[in-house]
Amino acid sequence: MNRIIAVIIAVCVVPTVSGAAQYTIDTDSSSLSFVSVKNGDAAVPGAIPGVSGQVQTNKGTLSGTMDIDLATLDTGNPGRDHNITSVFFKVADTGGTARFEIQGSSIDVATLAEPGQSAAGTVDGQLTLNSVTADVRLHVRAARQADSTIRVTTIKPATVRFGEFDLSAAASALKQICGHAELLGLATVSGDLLLRPDPGAPTGSD
Repeated sequence: MNRIIAVIIAVCVVPTVSGAAQYTIDTDSSSLSFVSVKNGDAAVPGAIPGVSGQVQTNKGTLSGTMDIDLATLDTGNPGRDHNITSVFFKVADTGGTARFEIQGSSIDVATLAEPGQSAAGTVDGQLTLNSVTADVRLHVRAARQADSTIRVTTIKPATVRFGEFDLSAAASALKQICGHAELLGLATVSGDLLLRPDPGAPTGSD
């Protein structure tokens, strides 16, 4: 029986040691934010609230997926938003979804037994954007809330370089249509996610 369980674990890549738990990203309470730079030093901040997915937490690691709905991008300027989503992200052609595959973490969520306890560490994974996949490391803090949810926030923005995702040509097209003199070839991205335990699933603090 133990051998069968071990095989299932290996296939599913879902650890079941003490502290394992299953969470859903609460879309209504989660968001990504970003800053891009145009014309030398003009910062353009924005948010992408459309994040969803499932996360499995385990003593010393995280796994799972986070889907990012690029069509929900919001910079506070509807015209700019349309240009970014249609010209840069080409959501009509690509489906408008990026995905982050979580592949490991140094955070020991099982030690966050009491509300208010937190731990900082790294989360490693692969970001797929514009049909290109690249490794990404995030620096985050995880904190247990009073209702057994886990709040995960970045403590250092991640840098997404357009060329790494074959978006240099799209950035040039965006610069032209917006009339910018310059558009920096990267954006910094931060995250604020609320992980809500699935009904009936352990929370990792038992």
